[in-house]
Amino acid sequence: MISKLKSHSRVTEVDATCKLIIEAYNKEDLSADTYITSVFDHLKTKSKALSNAIRQDKVESELDALDTVRDELVKSAHYLLIGYVRNPNQTYATAATAVKKVYDKYGIKMINESYAVQSSLSESLSADMARPEMLVHINTLPGVGEAFTALGTAQSNFSTAELKYKEERSKFDEKESATSIKKEVCHIINNDVVFYIGAMAKSNKAVYGNLALTVDKIIDTNNTTVMSRRKTKVEA
Repeated sequence: MISKLKSHSRVTEVDATCKLIIEAYNKEDLSADTYITSVFDHLKTKSKALSNAIRQDKVESELDALDTVRDELVKSAHYLLIGYVRNPNQTYATAATAVKKVYDKYGIKMINESYAVQSSLSESLSADMARPEMLVHINTLPGVGEAFTALGTAQSNFSTAELKYKEERSKFDEKESATSIKKEVCHIINNDVVFYIGAMAKSNKAVYGNLALTVDKIIDTNNTTVMSRRKTKVEA
């Protein structure tokens, strides 16, 4: 009897296991079996969709992380300027007041805007801070120039990642989440592949036996990893 794939396997685990099962199937000549051929055609389609969805999720996650970085730099510049405005050193206070007046046109509130709006505001802020009359004040304040340079770099990194994200979406544009597709893949493997191959291996071992053993081993390897992880969590 072939083991069933653990439904609480991670998305990436299901993706990897599915690919191995398809690879094992491709090594066998079961073209005469129209049922299993249709099952694996469906599984291959879902496997591709799952891989694409995982890629999209990964790029989106990277984008979120870069957005967090620029948000923190916006806040850092905000509080740095407030500190200088309140500084008893009049030179610092005067320069900071001039810089903050321009900064406040964009302000810390920009971090609550959409990606596109924040990018536009961030780029405009960087352009304003690069003006010669602003650099005079900025260069008077230790750390402020570095803060705005870091923000500009963070914005550039975000824009690059956002372009990559949009390119990925245009290529694949999966409507379902990776988690949703994972459930479908598990269902096909457990209810179609495992059930059918297991039954056919008993009645026609010569044709289906090798694939049944391979699929069982692939799934068992994954399940062992999953159970080991869950056991570790319980013990911890």
